[in-house]
Amino acid sequence: MPRDEWAGFVRGQLQATGMTYTQLAGALGIAPQYVLDWINDAPRAGAQPALVVRATARALGVPTSSALSAAGYPA
Repeated sequence: MPRDEWAGFVRGQLQATGMTYTQLAGALGIAPQYVLDWINDAPRAGAQPALVVRATARALGVPTSSALSAAGYPA
């Protein structure tokens, strides 16, 4: 899956919503380092399971289909 697209998507949505990475991590119930890994496109971030992508979309208030597409899942 294209990590760079997911990284750009999450970064862009955080900027658009004014949400911080720590707020997103809190909404998802994960450690802030995971979100930092996503937005920095860290190799250890790896591919995101669809469940995480859907939860992220809900937390950011964006369409699930957009998030899935950015994470490399078929539309």
